[in-house]
Amino acid sequence: MKSTKATNKIVSLLLVMAMLTSGFCIPQPSVHAETEETTTVTNTKPQAEKITQKTENATVYGDGTGKKRAEIYAQDIRFKDEKGKLTDYDTSLKDITERESETGENLATYDYQTTTTDKMTYFPEKVTSKTPILSEYDQYAVKINPKETVQTGTLKKEGKEVMQIAYETKKNGVDYQYESTTDGLKESIILDKKTDQNTFEFNITLKNCSLVSQEDLKKESKKENKSWQTKEGESVFLYDIKEDRLIGTLPAAFMIDAEGNYSEACNYNITLVNKNNDEKQYHMVLKVSKQYLGDADRAYPVTIDPTVTWNTSDVRKFSSAYVCSTAPNSNYTDENTNILCVGKRDTAKDLCRAYLKFEGVESLLAGMYVEKANLELNFHQSDAGMKMYVRQVTSGWGAPKITYSNQPKRAETLAEITASANMGKTTVPLDEELLDSRARDEGRMCGYEITTSKDDSDTSSGKSAWIYNSVSVNGTKIPKLTIEYYDKEDYTDCPRITYKVYDEGKHWSVEGNDGGFAGDNEGEDAMAARAFQASVSANGYSIPSTGIKYRAYSDEAGWSAWKTNGAAAGDTSKTYNMKAVEMQWNTTSAENAYYDLYYRVYVPGRGWLGWAKNAQTAGDYTKGNYISAMEAVIVPKMLYNMAFKTESNDDQSEVNGGINGEKYHLSSLKNNYVYGAGTIFKDSKMKSNHHIELNAKMKNGNTVLSQKNEKDSFWWSTGSTTNGIIQYNARLADVAMRSRYNVEHTGSVAISGIPEEKWKKNKKWTGSELKGNVLNNLCVRLVPKEYDSGKKACYSAKFEVCEDGYSFKNSLLGLDYSENDEIPKSKYEDLFGKVVGNELYLQYHGGTGRCYGMSLSSLLFYRKNWFIKSVLSSIDEKTEKVYGLAGQKAKTDTKLRDLIEYSQLAQFFTINGGSIRYAYDYGQTYEKTTNDIKNTIQYLINNQENYILSLKINGKAVHAVVFSGTKKISEGIYQVDIYDVNEPGKISTGKIDANNNTFTYGQYNGVSLYSVEELYSLYKDRYSQIIARIGNPSYQINNASYMKDANVILAENVAASQITNEEGKSIEDLEGVSKVDNFDNPNSLMYYVPEGTYHVAASDKKDASITFVNYDTSVSYDNLKDGEISATFKKDDSIQSDMKLDDKTDTVKVSTYDKHENETKKICSGKQIKVMSEDNHASIKVVK
Repeated sequence: MKSTKATNKIVSLLLVMAMLTSGFCIPQPSVHAETEETTTVTNTKPQAEKITQKTENATVYGDGTGKKRAEIYAQDIRFKDEKGKLTDYDTSLKDITERESETGENLATYDYQTTTTDKMTYFPEKVTSKTPILSEYDQYAVKINPKETVQTGTLKKEGKEVMQIAYETKKNGVDYQYESTTDGLKESIILDKKTDQNTFEFNITLKNCSLVSQEDLKKESKKENKSWQTKEGESVFLYDIKEDRLIGTLPAAFMIDAEGNYSEACNYNITLVNKNNDEKQYHMVLKVSKQYLGDADRAYPVTIDPTVTWNTSDVRKFSSAYVCSTAPNSNYTDENTNILCVGKRDTAKDLCRAYLKFEGVESLLAGMYVEKANLELNFHQSDAGMKMYVRQVTSGWGAPKITYSNQPKRAETLAEITASANMGKTTVPLDEELLDSRARDEGRMCGYEITTSKDDSDTSSGKSAWIYNSVSVNGTKIPKLTIEYYDKEDYTDCPRITYKVYDEGKHWSVEGNDGGFAGDNEGEDAMAARAFQASVSANGYSIPSTGIKYRAYSDEAGWSAWKTNGAAAGDTSKTYNMKAVEMQWNTTSAENAYYDLYYRVYVPGRGWLGWAKNAQTAGDYTKGNYISAMEAVIVPKMLYNMAFKTESNDDQSEVNGGINGEKYHLSSLKNNYVYGAGTIFKDSKMKSNHHIELNAKMKNGNTVLSQKNEKDSFWWSTGSTTNGIIQYNARLADVAMRSRYNVEHTGSVAISGIPEEKWKKNKKWTGSELKGNVLNNLCVRLVPKEYDSGKKACYSAKFEVCEDGYSFKNSLLGLDYSENDEIPKSKYEDLFGKVVGNELYLQYHGGTGRCYGMSLSSLLFYRKNWFIKSVLSSIDEKTEKVYGLAGQKAKTDTKLRDLIEYSQLAQFFTINGGSIRYAYDYGQTYEKTTNDIKNTIQYLINNQENYILSLKINGKAVHAVVFSGTKKISEGIYQVDIYDVNEPGKISTGKIDANNNTFTYGQYNGVSLYSVEELYSLYKDRYSQIIARIGNPSYQINNASYMKDANVILAENVAASQITNEEGKSIEDLEGVSKVDNFDNPNSLMYYVPEGTYHVAASDKKDASITFVNYDTSVSYDNLKDGEISATFKKDDSIQSDMKLDDKTDTVKVSTYDKHENETKKICSGKQIKVMSEDNHASIKVVK
C-alpha cells in the first residue's frame, strides 16, 4: 500500500476525522465526549485494565503501559440514548414498566419487554390477534401473531437472565419461540417430531411502513402490492414508501435439523388484508418443503427460522455471508439468514465457505504492533473432527454481492479449527505474526474466510458446521474480534534507522523506520523508486558513530557513489528506476561487532524479497523489474549457550563463550543431551536493558523460566544431567524489542524417523513434534519481522555466491560425515545398475570430496532446472536459495546430502545408447576448452554464466568450482571470479593469461569448462530422475534407460596410449569414445566405448588394474604387471577377453560379476587366460 502517514499522531487525527465524517466503527482516541482521555506511558507497570474508548460495536481497554486491547463485535452492543450517551444493549426480558409504547400502543395487556434497547419488543403472556407480539423502532412498529391458538408463554433463561419466551400450540409438537435481539425480533418455529403440517400462518400489522418484495426494491418508485409470493431464499422488506426509506427486513426463512442439515426450501405468500390510516394488515403464509420434513433420515427437532430485523444505519460495521458451490451465483447474508455454513450444506457437493468482515480493522492497526488476536465464534452445529481454516481476505467485498463465483482474494491461513460435536462458543487464536506483518506493511485486511482447506483446493466436504452471524440474541452468540496492540512509536529504547524513497512521481515518500515500509508496496502497478536515503540514531547503543553508508543501482547509471547519513543515493533528476540497493556500516568493515544492518525491497510482481544484511545486494536485475518500496532495521547480535552431556557418559559441558545467533552448535560430540539453554546480547547496554525470556519444559514435566546468571550474564533455563529439555520457547521481554524483532528457535533429536522441526517463532514451542525426547541440539537467533532465512534477497543476472552457493564447506565437517564416511554402494547402483555401479564403487568409493556434486547441483538450482523445495526438510521449508540452508551438522534430514552425492556421481554418466556422443561426455565446450586457454577465455567472455570449471594440476582434473564472472585486467589478462565449494560465502579469483596460454588459481594450473546448459541437454532424463528420487525416496531410478547399451573400460596405472583398438589407434583418438574425469582419483581412466574389440598393454612392472563392464556383466584383471589383454564387447551383451602374460609365473586376480550379483574370483598364472562373462554364466580358462 502507498504510505500515507507522516507520523502516528497525524494518522490518529485522520482516523478520528474519518470516524466523525463517515461513521467508522473502530474506536480511535477522542471519538466520544464521555471517553476517558488517555496518555501513553512507556515502561510502567501494568495496572488493572480500564475502558479507554467505546463505540457502538467496539470497546478499547488500556492498562497504563500503552498496551491497548480492542474488542470488536459483529453487531452493535451499544446505542445512543436520547441524550447521546452510549448505553449497552440488554435484550433480556423484564416485567413491563411502561403504560404506552413509543408509537402510542396501549401496553396494558402486555407482560414483558426488552430490558435496555433502542428497538423495543413487548410480549404478552398469551399471543392472540388482540395481543400480538409488538416490536418497535423509531416511529415504526410490527405486530405479529401466529393464527394457530397457542398456550400461555413460558419464559426461558440463559444463566440468570430471561432471554426467550416460548408459546406452545394446542397441536402437539409445534412451538413458537421468540427472542428480542439488538436488531429486532427473532422467531423460531420448533417442530419436535415429524408432522404433516408444512404451512404456518401469521397476522402481521405494520405501522408507518409496508411490506415490499425483492422485485419492488429494484424499481425507482415503490408501491404496495396486494398479493405476492416469494421465491425460495428470497426476503421480504419493510419500507417507508412515503419517506422512500428501507427500514427493515423479514429475512428468507430456512430450516435446520438436529444434525445440522439445512434447507432453504421455504417461501412466503403475502396478502394485504386491510389499510387503516398509518396501519396496514397482512396475512402471511410460510410454506416449507414437505419432502424435507418427511425425509426418512430427518433428525428432529427441526427449527424453522423467520426473523424481523430493523435497518438502523447506512454504514455497515460488520458484514457476513456464505457462498455455496452448487449455487454459484446465489447470496446468503445476514439479510436472509442468521447462520453461516462451512463445508457440507445438503450434500457433500454443496461446498460452502463463510466470510466475516469487521469494518475499520485495517485503519485501526495500520503501523501498529499486533501482539495477540482472537476470533470468537458461536457454532449452532458442528460435526466432530471437522477441520476448518481461517484465512485472511485481501480484497474488498460486500455482503449483498458476494457469491461463490466472485469470491474475494484470500491469502495466508491465520488459524486452524478442529471441531467437536456441537461445540458452541469457541475462541480461535489468530496468528499474531501474520496480522502484525499486515499491520506493519499497511496491507489489506478485508475480513476472514472460514473454509475447509488451507488453499481452497477442495471441491466437496463430508462434514458441516453452522456459525451464528450478527443476527443473534443480546450479543451473546455474535462473532467477536479481540486484538491487543501497541503503537511502537511509544517504545523506542533501541538503536533506530529511518529511511524514505523518491518515486517516479517526483515525491519523497513518508518516512519509514525500524522495519516499517517506505514507498509503494501496492501490487504490480506500484510506483517505481528512483532514489532513497537513510540515517541512524544510536540512542545510546554501540553502533558506529560514523553511521551507515548505502548506494543504489540502475541499469542506466550502474551503481551510484556511496552516500551517508541522509544523502540521496540514486538520481532524483533522471528517470532511472532503482533495481538494487546495498547498505552497510560506514566503517572499514561491513560488519559490526554488536549489530547487523538488515534491509529488504519490494518488487512489483514478486512482492517483498528476502532480507539482505551488511553490504549484501537486495534487488532484482531482471529486465523490466524495479524496486518500489523498502524496509530496514538494526538487529542486535546475540549469543546462545547450551549445557549438555553426552549419551555415553555423564561429562557435563558448556559451549565456551556462547554461539552466534543464526549458527548451529557444531559439536564433534554425538547425541548431546541438552539440559540447559541461555541467551545474551553482545552490546553491554543492550545486555543491561533487554533480555530474551526462555521457557523450557523438562523431562520431569516441570517448566523452567530463564533466570539471569550473574557470573556469565546469560539468562539461563536449566534442568540437570538427568532432567533434559524436551521443549522450549523464547520471546523478547519488552515491547520495544518484540515490536521490531522475532526470536526464532529450533531443535533436533538424533533418532531415526524423527526429522528436525521447522523454525518456531517466539512463544511457539520447539520440540512439540519430537515425541517427548530430550533435545540433542538447539539453535536460537534474533531476526527481523517476516524473516525467511532462505528467501532470495536478490534476483541477479549472474550466479551470486550468497544466493546460489552453499552455506557450508565441501568437507567432512561441512557435510556431517564421520572420518570414514563415503558415498554408499547403493547410490552407484541406483544410477548405473548393479554391474557398472559395483565396478565404479570398487574403483572410486574412497574419495571424500563432493566438489563436482556441489558445483553441479548449485548451478541446476540457479538455472531453475531443479527447485530447492524438492529437497527441503522442515527447517528449510520456505527456502528459495541454496545458501540459506541450515548447516548439515545440526540436521537429521539427509535429503540435501543425498542430492549432492548423486550429483557427484553424475560425472560418470553416459548418454543414451545409440545417440551420437561427443568426444567427451561433458559436451563440446569441454572438448574445445581442454588444453586451450584462448578458447576458454572466449567462452567465458561470450557467456558469463552456467559453467563449471574443471581445475587441473599438471593436466589432471582434481577439483570443480563454479564460474561467477570475468573482468579484463589488461590486454590478454583476465580475472576469473569463482565460487569455490571449499571456500563458502565469498568470491575467489583466478587469472587467465591468454598471451602465455596459462591459468592460475591457488595450486591449480589448468582449466577446462563444462557447460551446464550442454550437460542438462545431454542428461536431462538422469537429472530429472535424481531430483525425483530425492523428493520421493521410494522412487526407483530407471538406470536401464541410459545404461542398457553402455560399455565401459576402467583402468588404473595404465596410460591412455596403452589402450587401443584393433587397428592400434589410441582410445582418445577414436570416434564414439567418451572419457570421464574423476576428481577423487585422477590416476584412474574411464571410457565409455562402442561395441568392438580393445587392447590394453600393461608394462613397467606396475600393478595395473583393468576392468571391462557393460550393463549385464563385467570382467576384472588386478595385479597385472607385464602383459596384454584383448576384450570384445559383443552384441549379445557378453564380454569375451583373452590375456597374455609376458612372465607365466606372474599371478593375476581375475573376477567376474553380473547384474544378479553372481561373482567368480580366481588367482591365475600361465601364458594365457581366457574369460567369457555373460549374464548368469562365466568361465575362466588358463593355458599353462
